[in-house]
Amino acid sequence: MPKTQTDDESQVIGERLRSHRVEVLGISVRDMARTLDKVPIHVSDIETGKRSPSEELLLKIAREYGLPE
Repeated sequence: MPKTQTDDESQVIGERLRSHRVEVLGISVRDMARTLDKVPIHVSDIETGKRSPSEELLLKIAREYGLPE
C-alpha cells in the first residue's frame, strides 16, 4: 500500500524529533517517554512515522525538545 503525504510528513517530523533527541538532548527514548508521560513505544512510533502525535502532544514535545511550536 503506497504511503500518503500524511505518512511522509509524519516520517519527516519523526526523523527530526529523533535526531534532535539523540544528537542535541542526548537522552533515550525511555527517558523522553517518561518526561512526556507516554510509553516508550508511543514515542518510538512517532519517531518512525508509524503514528502521528495529537496536536497537544506535538506541542508538549516541542516544548520538551526546546523547539519552536
